[in-house]
Amino acid sequence: METIIRSSRFATIIQEPLITIRQNRYVIPVKQEKKAKFPGIVHDKSDSGATLFIEPFVVVELNNLLRQLIKDEEQEILKILQKITSLIGERAQEINDSVLSLGEIDFIYARAALADKMKAVEPKLNQDGFINLIQARHPLLQGPVVPININLGRAFNILVITGPNT
Repeated sequence: METIIRSSRFATIIQEPLITIRQNRYVIPVKQEKKAKFPGIVHDKSDSGATLFIEPFVVVELNNLLRQLIKDEEQEILKILQKITSLIGERAQEINDSVLSLGEIDFIYARAALADKMKAVEPKLNQDGFINLIQARHPLLQGPVVPININLGRAFNILVITGPNT
């Protein structure tokens, strides 16, 4: 096709010396009024009608071969995708379990990151029913906050907090 568009024989026939694609076929833009002088199959026409996109007869077989190779490639891709889908389907439960586990790990990591950002302290749990909070602050309050020490479970079991720490 390069030979055709560079040929002096077709210089006055070709609208523009380029190879383009119409309807998945390689074509050459040809002046509408010179159509009879350019042997080939018309695949498209410009909006103005001044240009026809013609597939030269000499490349029809090559275009056909290309189309067949593209179809073969598409079928092979489909087979590969079906095989991959089948393999994934066989492992669906394992994949689902992994996704759930990753969600739990992500949640744990997010809590740890938040605790680190807030400079939180890990609680020490006991079986005696006592709570001892040292320098406790409301985690959502910004700015200067007055920390408080809280002991519950020995002298009293109920606490009401009022004021700036609530």
